[in-house]
Parts: sequence; C-alpha cells; structure tokens
Amino acid sequence: NEGRRVINNVQRVATLFLTKTIFSIILVIIALLTRGRYPITPSQLFMIDFLVIGLPSFVLSLQPNHEQVKGKFLSNVLSKALPGALTVGVQTLIIMWLARPNILNLTTEARSTLIVISATFTSFIVLYRVLKPFNALKRILFVTMFIIFVVAVIFLPEFFEFNAISKYYLRLSGSDVITEMLPLPALLLLIVMLQSSSVLISFFIKLPGWIKKGFKGAIMKLSGV
Repeated sequence: NEGRRVINNVQRVATLFLTKTIFSIILVIIALLTRGRYPITPSQLFMIDFLVIGLPSFVLSLQPNHEQVKGKFLSNVLSKALPGALTVGVQTLIIMWLARPNILNLTTEARSTLIVISATFTSFIVLYRVLKPFNALKRILFVTMFIIFVVAVIFLPEFFEFNAISKYYLRLSGSDVITEMLPLPALLLLIVMLQSSSVLISFFIKLPGWIKKGFKGAIMKLSGV
C-alpha cells in the first residue's frame, strides 16, 4: 500500500510540474518564432507556481492512495500533462495573432494578461483532473486556490503586471492607480479563451485515440484492396 501511495502520488505531482514545463517550452518556441519577448513575467509565473503546483503538490504527496498502479510512469504522466500544455500553446498563439496592430491592437500588458489568466485557468483544469477522486481536503484545497486566483486577478493586477479587469478595482485604488483597464474586445477574448480550455483539453485527450483509429481503419482498407 505504501508503494502504491508513493508511485501514484508522484505521478500526480509530476503531471502538474510537467504541464508547466512543457507549456513553458512551447511559449519559448513561440517567442523565438515571432521574434518577440517571453509573454509571461516572473511575477505572473509565480501565480501558477504557487496556486497550481506548489501547495497542491505538497498536499497531494501526503494523501493516501491505494489504487493499483497501471501502465508506464512516463506515458501516464505525459497523457495527463500534454493536453493542458498544448491547450496553453494553442491559446497563446490565438491571443498573439489577434493582438496584432491590424486586428485588436493590444498592448504588451493586455496580451500578457490574457495569456497568463488563460494559462492559469487551464492549469486549474489539469489540477482538477489530477485531484480526482475528491475528498474533503482536496475540495477545500481546490476551492481555496481558485478563490485566491480570482481575488488576485481582480484586486492585485499591479503586483502581477496585469491590466485591471474590474472597474471596481480602479475606483477602489483612486487616482494613484497606474494600471490600465483591459479593453472590452480583450475581455471578450478572455472569456472565449476560458470557455475553450476544457474543450481543447478534451480534444487533445481524445486526439491520440482518433489518430490510432484512423491509422487502423486505413490499414484495414489497404489490406482489403
């Protein structure tokens, strides 16, 4: 039982770390190909590190887990980490393409706001899948981390170098605030990105099965000719 707990929990924790590692590499490649700068600052990356990886990983590592170990470690981890990482990559490409001067003409800060919030939300979906099956502690952990995320986005945009998404924050901060309001087109794009996260993750989860089925069907047709 102790061996199962260690292996299963290490797989879950590794999924969280590997998701961030893979999408960080994807963002580096995107930045190099577009000859731009890396779209996420260290303070923004801290949000993902703490809320989705740091504290959840610590709690997960201490959870009892007596499920039978199935499959290979690397394939198990990659099958859970890749869909989330690829989703972040696709969303980043869409945001950077639409942020161009001839389309939405977004500032660097507005573009970064969309990318980081979308990436963090997608990472929360990965965390949700990793935490299942839920118990009381896991529910409290997930809800608490998500509430902190929402509060940080609304009330701490300057710390995380975001555009404000709430006029309430601008009124609350008064004349000293230097943070700009996120433009309405960017806010609508953010809503679309958040809604697409679960759809894209499901698509990338099912994609290997579809490819395998397609190859199998093609081979059967060729063999029947």
